[in-house]
Amino acid sequence: MKEHTRLYNFLRRHLDPLFARPDTSGDLGVDKYAEIRENYGGNYDQDFVLTYRYLEKIRDLLATRGIPLWVAVYPYGLQVSENEWDVGRRFWGFQPGKIYPTTPQEHVVRFCQSKGIPVINMIPDFQAHEPRDYPLYFRSDGHWLPAGHAIAAASIFKQLLPFLKRAEPESHAPVSPS
Repeated sequence: MKEHTRLYNFLRRHLDPLFARPDTSGDLGVDKYAEIRENYGGNYDQDFVLTYRYLEKIRDLLATRGIPLWVAVYPYGLQVSENEWDVGRRFWGFQPGKIYPTTPQEHVVRFCQSKGIPVINMIPDFQAHEPRDYPLYFRSDGHWLPAGHAIAAASIFKQLLPFLKRAEPESHAPVSPS
């Protein structure tokens, strides 16, 4: 019921802010946004060790089947604009009007590059959005609105297209008239 009932999820999103206060300690064990916070006291490479291990295992498993692994990273609204995710950022204890760094995602990008895992980094495309595109994210839950989806799709397409062109078999190449 908790995960599949729309009424439950609607009420939880709208009533939780009235009663519950999330942990904003910067402690990765209890704060889901710890790595973005200014008081994060951990070590990104240490804290991501399990994630990195899984990425390598997934890469290796897919490689045995001839399938490449691609990883995509994207920013949260508070990493894109001081105006994005305004209700959510207040609830989760982030400062209004501040743009937060993308340090956690940058660590993932560097790891993937060091292990030969292609990365689609959507951060620059989101950060370069035009003010007329605002808003890109829902105000409270941080998911993309249509404008955010458009930026993500364009970013993925732009970064994936060269790979697809290289991978296209020659049998699909247009035949020139003789």
